[in-house]
Amino acid sequence: MSGGKGGSQTSKVEVPKYIEDAAKANLARADEIAQIGYTPYYGPDVAAFTPMQQASFQNTADTANAFGMGAPASQQDIYGGMGAPTTYAGGVQGYSSAPIYEQSVSKLQRKRPGQYDAIRAPFIDPVTGAKPAAPFGGRSKGSKGSKGSAKRANTSSTLTDRERRAGLTKQMKSQGMSIGDMMGR
Repeated sequence: MSGGKGGSQTSKVEVPKYIEDAAKANLARADEIAQIGYTPYYGPDVAAFTPMQQASFQNTADTANAFGMGAPASQQDIYGGMGAPTTYAGGVQGYSSAPIYEQSVSKLQRKRPGQYDAIRAPFIDPVTGAKPAAPFGGRSKGSKGSKGSAKRANTSSTLTDRERRAGLTKQMKSQGMSIGDMMGR
């Protein structure tokens, strides 16, 4: 039998500096973009009935009424309870879900201010563009957070910017939790 007379060979792959720099710049830019947060759509989601459709509904109601059938009495009844559509650019008429979204967000902010602050914390202020200050309610200066948000923001001073943006708290970190743990990894 022969013994192990081979040697070992090690190879090393080096990433060129310009690629490393570009990757770092891309990751930094991605972190900035991630701070934008959800951007709701305020345009029409559903088209309103056309004038021809509206005339057809009215004709059907008038015909039913002529024969003594219970016909819808108002425009809102004829259109199945839909309110008046909104007119957008170019005369396009339609309905938007934006008011329902805004109502839902306002209700969340009113009923669960701490959770609302935590959801908003990693993102810029959508009105002023101010960058986020800290996780879980530590909003940027001048914005309104829930009671205690400033206290929570001050407890996170030893976290990195990336940890703060991800929502990691000082308490979580002291218990050995990482960003990966928060993301279920």
